[in-house]
This record gives sequence, C-alpha cells and structure tokens, in this order.
Amino acid sequence: LEAVRISCAGFPSKRPYTEFVDHFWMLAPELLSNPDIDDREIAQRILLKTGIDGYQMGVTKVFLRAGHMAMLDKMRTEHQNRGATIIQKYARGWLARRHVARLRAAIVALQAAVRAAQARKAYA
Repeated sequence: LEAVRISCAGFPSKRPYTEFVDHFWMLAPELLSNPDIDDREIAQRILLKTGIDGYQMGVTKVFLRAGHMAMLDKMRTEHQNRGATIIQKYARGWLARRHVARLRAAIVALQAAVRAAQARKAYA
C-alpha cells in the first residue's frame, strides 16, 4: 500500500538498497570502507553526495523521481569512462616504452653488426 502511494507520488524508479549500493558505489567509494554503515545509509549518502534531491527512502528500497535514475547512471558512466581513460593512458605509455626499448635493442644489434663488418673489412 505504501509502495503504491509512493509510486503515485511521482517516484517511478525504485531499487532495493543492496542493489542500489552495488550499482552506484563508485560515486562514493569512501563509504564502503566503514563496515558499520548499512546499505540504507550508504544509499542515502550517495544520493546526498551526488546532489540528487528527488528521492524517498522506503523500508527496503530507494525511490527516485523521473529522470533521476538516468542522472545517476550518467554520473556512473562518466566515472567509469574517466577510470578507463586513466588505465588506457598507462597501458599506452607502457606499450610505447616497450616499443622504444625494443627499437634501441635492435639499433644496438645493427650497429654492432655494421661495426663488425667494417672491422673485418679493414683487417682483411
């Protein structure tokens, strides 16, 4: 009965607290380090940190106004994209350094071969 009243009041999106925290934890990762905080409190702090104000906390679920779930998903996607960009940056740097090291090794081997050929030619 309460869920019907909340849904009619303009809160079409709803998620259980555990599912909400599992999905949006990266928007406030510092909250997971405290084991004394329950999922309801973590969900509420995530919503406060992100600035979402159109929500209602139920007994087992968080209810969001229309469009707010999409805003949270967008924030989550942007956060993941930033993380992916950082990982790609370090991977590309490592690959470039490895390529340069291999080029240097090839150059040294080529120089040694040329010098050996010149030495053989000079003393032959």
